[in-house]
Amino acid sequence: MSAGPRERALARLLALLEARPEVVGVVLLGSGATGFKDRYSDVDLLVILDDSAIFALAYEKIKQPMLAALDVLFHFEIMRGSEEMLFVGMLADYLEVDMSIVIQRALVFRDADYKILLDRTGVLPAVLDDAFSETQTIAPRRAYMEIVERIWQPVLRCIAAVQRGETWRAIHMLETIREQIVILAGLNHKINTRGYSGVDQLPEMFLVNLRHTLPNGTNPPALRRALRHAVQMFFAEATVLEDKLRISLAPKMRDVLMRYIEIES
Repeated sequence: MSAGPRERALARLLALLEARPEVVGVVLLGSGATGFKDRYSDVDLLVILDDSAIFALAYEKIKQPMLAALDVLFHFEIMRGSEEMLFVGMLADYLEVDMSIVIQRALVFRDADYKILLDRTGVLPAVLDDAFSETQTIAPRRAYMEIVERIWQPVLRCIAAVQRGETWRAIHMLETIREQIVILAGLNHKINTRGYSGVDQLPEMFLVNLRHTLPNGTNPPALRRALRHAVQMFFAEATVLEDKLRISLAPKMRDVLMRYIEIES
């Protein structure tokens, strides 16, 4: 698919959004903010609604015309609190459109790169920069705590799966741990790596080490080697991040989990 369908879809979207008085800002995110990578790049938009808007009504007035105008074949919606909705749709030409619609007061902004397409506030750059600064101080700690407090679970489940001969479950648990490693590395290097987005921007040595978390076979010794390396790598990234956040949870958990891996090997 060429850039033509994407640009046409983006123009139609912007026209629809400009027609809604409750829309005070439209921001292009992702690769579109700096130039779409290739024909597979999606359209990623942030739509900001005025604080006086009734969210449910405003969202429906955006959604229904959009479904009709863009020839959306399939879509799903994720409600994020009472004042934010994520709309994800696939158009007839296989273009993906991701649109986050949010009331301004509920705005949480994590993107360093963006391009403003509509600004009725006159101060949207400052609003976005302030929201981004807040997430840089609060979001990493929150994200880290959610990960580190739960990491023991996939580790123990992986060990149990290996011992029971449940090869595919063990591989799944390894992938769960690997994904957490990638997220921590993203936090350390200020790169969005969720869903492995941006992972190729991480340092080459990290990516080399990450390959060792892939088992070179499906037998128990290969799975245990991959698990051992994954846990070591996880806590290496955790230690770096904890130094920045000025907390200390990783050392004790690392020692306990590594000891268990060795006992069960």
